[in-house]
Amino acid sequence: MLHKGLWVSEVVYFPLQTALLREARARGCRVADGGGMAVGQAIGAFQHFTACIADPVRVEAHFRRLVLASSAAELHPCLSEATTS
Repeated sequence: MLHKGLWVSEVVYFPLQTALLREARARGCRVADGGGMAVGQAIGAFQHFTACIADPVRVEAHFRRLVLASSAAELHPCLSEATTS
């Protein structure tokens, strides 16, 4: 079903790299992880509730750092103290 001509988008944002995205990438598809969707929703909600404009590049960078730290802590529990201190 997956082939090189497809573009595959995921809504799951934890983990960012799902089995679907790994398989799609392996078959040559262009992919987008769920992080963009999560950040887009957060930016919209922030603007709605605060009337302030968030910087999407900064928010996405922060989001990806948090997900990466959380993923590392899940794989290596001793890192959870280092990332939360």
